[in-house]
Amino acid sequence: MDPYATLGVPPHADAREIKKAWRKVASRCHPDKVEALGLVGAEADRRGVRFREAREAWELVGTSEKRAAYDRTVEVAREEAQEAARRRREARETAKRQWEALQASRRAEEADRLRMTAAVQAAAREAQRHRLELEGWMRRADRRERAAHRVEVIERARKVEVGRRWLTVGTGAVTRGVGRVRATIAAMMLEDL
Repeated sequence: MDPYATLGVPPHADAREIKKAWRKVASRCHPDKVEALGLVGAEADRRGVRFREAREAWELVGTSEKRAAYDRTVEVAREEAQEAARRRREARETAKRQWEALQASRRAEEADRLRMTAAVQAAAREAQRHRLELEGWMRRADRRERAAHRVEVIERARKVEVGRRWLTVGTGAVTRGVGRVRATIAAMMLEDL
């Protein structure tokens, strides 16, 4: 409650104006005056409330000592309210900065995660490419090795001396005149192919 507003005077009013305002309200709203006028019901209640409020205001600012104490209290309360508002504002700003920092950190983490994922995928693609290339080399080397082995076996089969005669393997047939044993030996050697 603002006692100045209750009495209807500005805060910078002097003691004479405050006393005059108090007397005016008291003369209109005092319970004895209300009773003398014969007012009842809502009007009597309204004037009773107005008188109690004016009396409380007068008790706060009626004398110069009380007024000075009230003004000091109001000034301290105003300063405390301003300080509390300043602290709330700083807390909001700090929270906002922390939130922005957290969001920036999350964005950076997400960017790092995406970069790492891309790097892992690129490494996997590169490993797959190397694996396929190595498999191709191995297949080619295996074919070369098998071809060299075939040639070697064919050469050995052509030059194997059985007794005094040479076996000659042409298109898969053994030259005439070679006995059954010799044909079996040649067939066994050809199986290695």
